[in-house]
Amino acid sequence: SMGYCEINEVLDMIKDDMIDVIIGNDPIKDNELRQSKIEELAGTAISDADAEINGYINKRYKYT
Repeated sequence: SMGYCEINEVLDMIKDDMIDVIIGNDPIKDNELRQSKIEELAGTAISDADAEINGYINKRYKYT
């Protein structure tokens, strides 16, 4: 199913210096690996948010 936003939309809102903060204690020097990790984290955050939104909607509205 389609989510409420895409990874690139989330990443567009994150300033570059915040990526290291989000990734955690071990800054990643390799740009490709760093990009892959932040995309993975953004994807997880989107999935979590989608599930929370859908849970709220499913409780509030009954589909027929």
